[in-house]
Amino acid sequence: MKLKWGLLCFLSVWLLLISGCTTKQEQAKMRYTEDGRIIVRVSMYNNSTYHQWRAYVEESCPDIFIKWENNRNSMANVLYQARHNDLADIIGIRRFETDTSAQLEPYLADLSQLELTHTFKQQYLEPFNNGAKQCWLPAPGVFDGLVANANLYARYGRELPRNWDSFLDSCAFWQSHQMDGFAMDCQEPWTPVQMIQGFGMEEYDRLPHGRVWLQSFANNTASSVDPALFSAIAEKLRILKQRSILTQDDLNMNGAQKDLRLLARRAAIGRRTSDTFFAAAPTNHYVALPFFGRTEADNWLYTYPIFVLSVSQASQKDDLTRQAALKVLQVMLSERAQQLLNTNCEGLISYNKDIHLQLMSSMKFVQPLIEQQKYFIRLLNSNSFQASSLALRALIGQDADNQQFIKILNDNLFKVSPTKELGSSKLTASQFLDQDLCSASGSIIAQVLQEELGTSCAIIDVREAPCAIYKGPLTNKDLESIVLPGKIYRGSLTGVQLTRLLGDCIWSATTFAPGSVEPLLEYPVLAGINARLQRDGTILQIKRADGQELETEKVYTLALSQNIYQALKNINEPLVQDFAAQEFNLRQCFTNWLKKNNSLPQPKIYFTYSDAGAVL
Repeated sequence: MKLKWGLLCFLSVWLLLISGCTTKQEQAKMRYTEDGRIIVRVSMYNNSTYHQWRAYVEESCPDIFIKWENNRNSMANVLYQARHNDLADIIGIRRFETDTSAQLEPYLADLSQLELTHTFKQQYLEPFNNGAKQCWLPAPGVFDGLVANANLYARYGRELPRNWDSFLDSCAFWQSHQMDGFAMDCQEPWTPVQMIQGFGMEEYDRLPHGRVWLQSFANNTASSVDPALFSAIAEKLRILKQRSILTQDDLNMNGAQKDLRLLARRAAIGRRTSDTFFAAAPTNHYVALPFFGRTEADNWLYTYPIFVLSVSQASQKDDLTRQAALKVLQVMLSERAQQLLNTNCEGLISYNKDIHLQLMSSMKFVQPLIEQQKYFIRLLNSNSFQASSLALRALIGQDADNQQFIKILNDNLFKVSPTKELGSSKLTASQFLDQDLCSASGSIIAQVLQEELGTSCAIIDVREAPCAIYKGPLTNKDLESIVLPGKIYRGSLTGVQLTRLLGDCIWSATTFAPGSVEPLLEYPVLAGINARLQRDGTILQIKRADGQELETEKVYTLALSQNIYQALKNINEPLVQDFAAQEFNLRQCFTNWLKKNNSLPQPKIYFTYSDAGAVL
């Protein structure tokens, strides 16, 4: 009896060891392509930019297969993946957040001892470290600031402003000629941050505790704003309000409206970034300006890296993966790579000691500040956009005093939302498009939208399903990564109209708005209907989910996500003019479903092709 029991124990342990080895072998195999190249996963902030740079990185690493992924420029998404052991080997992010970075630190490798790290100017590494651990390295910086229409100034015989007083005088001159001296797109989430930080840069140096507070915010140790510092910033912004330079119109203006004002020469100064071209017409030659201080010596440039890069701790567990990831990182930030990033734009600013990137003539006015290294790097936490917008709106639109301005910032900039479990998922569903251009997580979200609104069908953009749905409990924090909070719309169309609208959605996946680096839609996700397509995206047939064909004249109810609705508005599609916005958004819709059902529907295939497996 004892012999049999011992034999059984031996066999059990042996089977466990074998299965463990098999798992490791399978995991190792997944790290290589069929031709033997090691796979390095690179998660970037979008799919659409820097084609030359990406090609150079791939060509420089012929022994490595780079699998590009999209984190939708969300550090919360990266953290969500890290907590589910699904973090890419290299992570690139544009919207860097101090608080989320601190939470990510255990999942990231320390880059402080790399030879590459020592090529950077030390002061421009500090915003991207966590204590003594250097987790992130910055790619070249984009100038994000004020630009003046030089043709307009020359026409009226005006000199460009050089300090705070001449800037105010310039705005008054244009106002006297029935033009905006200053047009800002404060409807965009990042612009209020820029207004507060940009016009505050002088105060950070002037006031005794300015730089100390900035350092505490960068280190994620600040729990409130500095009263003296932010009172001084509020006073400066209030001058712009009192002189009608920053107005309610600016608070309500989006980027497209601001660009139209600049193009129509209705505004002399506006906001632009240098990672695209400034000029759009021969009569509008723009010149970059600093954020003005009391004297020229107090002027500063406002910048941030086009992206910052980190390496996952998981990629460091075996030598081959570690060496491959670090090789890719080295190429990504090499001088040649930075030069490629600097093409097709007005000019980027390298944060490295010995790399000097070419600037267009539009940047010459601020070149002395670049040479003096008087450029500030934007600082954000996960609440900065919303908190800054609320504070600026209160000051400009509601006459908030300094104390109220500071209270709004303190109440919103440092708030931490509690984590609550809302339900669970019985499966893991990827957000990425498969070979048939279907997204598993997108399918789940679209089905939930259809069911919650009680419509015949629903269409969302795959970008509104920005992260995978992982098996297990789902919290409100998870849902912030799984589904975007955009508006949703409800309306009715005939079968023939629905077919036309879906064709517009597919066409929008290859259509870009002026100045945009991403298409209007990445690709539509369907629920309640299935479409059969040709390789070129032509719709051959649409059927209901139950297999019945659409009736051309029958009316069907339809739910649209914000991205879909806005894309159709941008191409002037009249079919959406009668669609009505709903009281709750897409994330709230998903949350409501999860609370009621405590589970999620199975993903479905919604696109098929005339030749199976075809990719557009």
